Amino acid sequence: MRGESKSMLVSVLLVKILLVCLLAAPFLLPFMIRWYVSLSPDLQNVYWPAMIIGYLCLIPAGTAIVCMDRLLCNIRKAKVFIKKNTDYLRVISWCAYVVGLLFFIMGFWRPLAFVVCFAAFFIGVVLRVVNNVFRQAILIREENEYTI
Repeated sequence: MRGESKSMLVSVLLVKILLVCLLAAPFLLPFMIRWYVSLSPDLQNVYWPAMIIGYLCLIPAGTAIVCMDRLLCNIRKAKVFIKKNTDYLRVISWCAYVVGLLFFIMGFWRPLAFVVCFAAFFIGVVLRVVNNVFRQAILIREENEYTI
């Protein structure tokens, strides 16, 4: 049980760190992209597309972080197999798909972005599978509650 509580604590802490990073991102993004563009002369045409994609990614990232925080809060309250958690997983998976789409677009300026696109879509699919497992577990639990 101690390992599980430590794991939960680490998860909650990481989500809080991500939230702080998300809050700092709008201010740090121009500096980070300017540094990235300065790495090579052929990256000069990437600045504005990277800025736009970067700022657009903050929306699904923020949504996903809030959903992860609420999901962990439910799990800490021992509310694991409830419909609301599947809703959170579904929203997080859609956020991953949106980021994947944005990086697919970015791939036309920087082909390496297609790797991030693939990773985001893969994470979205994994979350969908986990979501389906949760939904089935909820159905089984509900059936068991009605069984005498």
